[in-house]
Amino acid sequence: IAIFAENLVLTGGIGASRLIRAVRRPKELLGYSLLVTFFTVAAQLLTFPLNLLIKNNAAAVYIRPVLFAVCIAVLYAGTMFFTKRFIPSVYTKHEHLFTHCAFNGIVIGVPLIINLGNYSFFEALGFSVGASAGFMLAALLVSEGLRRLDNAQLPRAFRGIPASLLYIGILSLAFAGFSGV
Repeated sequence: IAIFAENLVLTGGIGASRLIRAVRRPKELLGYSLLVTFFTVAAQLLTFPLNLLIKNNAAAVYIRPVLFAVCIAVLYAGTMFFTKRFIPSVYTKHEHLFTHCAFNGIVIGVPLIINLGNYSFFEALGFSVGASAGFMLAALLVSEGLRRLDNAQLPRAFRGIPASLLYIGILSLAFAGFSGV
């Protein structure tokens, strides 16, 4: 529960811009969230052993982000190839989501945060699953909130982006309370 609460997406803003785009299409929200979860966990599984290899290197602070980004790009290309070749129905249905999900801020942010926390393998795995679950929860809450903000009784000056920003700001404050901020 602590990992889940600490890593709620809106607390740190990880992936928030893509989240806003994703919730505009509620029918794609589950697929989007599941793909983000897949890429986050898979990226952690790829980057964890590499992080151990470069841990003591003096240039690791410069190498690590580039190496992690390359791993995620390879993961993206491999996933695209695999699904197009072996699961064409999934590929055609979700092709437009793959790029947004693979290069979401949460996918690269989680391995970098894991490195800072010096987690064990299972702690890192739990962290990535918790961050993904937080992303899913935040996506559902933002989606429902934005749906309710589409209301004729809302003053004209607050409709659209102002109301969305106020709602997300209040939601962020609530999530920050979970993390002790």
